[in-house]
Amino acid sequence: MRSSRKKLLFVFGILVVCIGACLLFLQYQNEKTQTILNLTTEQKLSDFDTLCTILDASYPFWKDIEQIGIDKEAVYHTYRTDIENTDTDIE
Repeated sequence: MRSSRKKLLFVFGILVVCIGACLLFLQYQNEKTQTILNLTTEQKLSDFDTLCTILDASYPFWKDIEQIGIDKEAVYHTYRTDIENTDTDIE
């Protein structure tokens, strides 16, 4: 009885150490690469273009923004250029 309990605790300890090592490795890998999905520049730009298309079709305050003097195309271009210059997903 006592021997099986020691074996169970040993196996549980090994399992905890393995899970901890895996989590530390994943944290290190994420900090090193600063990426989550490892998207290409083309994929990031495609996502941004899709976002802009959705905003153009559904954002109800474009007229108000234009009255303030904000040019949405200039804003889109600025952020698109910023996305082109990123190296990682998180940037």
